[in-house]
Amino acid sequence: MKKITWTTRRIKLGDLIEWDKNPVKISERDARELAKSIDRFEHVLPYIAAAPAKGSKSLPLLDGHQRKMVELSLNKVSPNTLVDVRIPSRKLTEKERQEIIIRLRKNTGEFDFDKLADFFDMPDLLDWGFTEKELQISGMMFDESQKNGEDIIPEQYVIMIICQNEKEQTGLLERFIKEGLQCRALIS
Repeated sequence: MKKITWTTRRIKLGDLIEWDKNPVKISERDARELAKSIDRFEHVLPYIAAAPAKGSKSLPLLDGHQRKMVELSLNKVSPNTLVDVRIPSRKLTEKERQEIIIRLRKNTGEFDFDKLADFFDMPDLLDWGFTEKELQISGMMFDESQKNGEDIIPEQYVIMIICQNEKEQTGLLERFIKEGLQCRALIS
């Protein structure tokens, strides 16, 4: 099969058609955070669409469903607004379309929480979309002074024990608490 190359074109937002099988969803909270990001940084990422059917102006979205929804509803952007769209040089097979949609979300890396803790301020991370729960589960514990912008990060020593099942986890947790250790259970 011919190798795919991608070009960027300016397309009307309204000409991008959502794929009804799109497996990516967004919570109300994340939609609000996305709206803040779009308000602040505009169109940092281009949309990604499949090549249009012959004779059609409509482009099926591969990536950007949530951005389009947020821009049209929360930010009151017009469907006539021109946006950058990456378009492949050839029609994708259904399997290629499914694969790219998954890979665009699944194979993008993850945060290094040690570096977040060392080089970023907790209030900024919270303002930029992290929740306290996400940061605490990752081991980035903080107190009220840190939420208020003070740079106080207590030194922590963490041990992670991977258990075979919930019963083993509960037993170890109870034992450690009886021994006076400060610990908590995490489920991943």
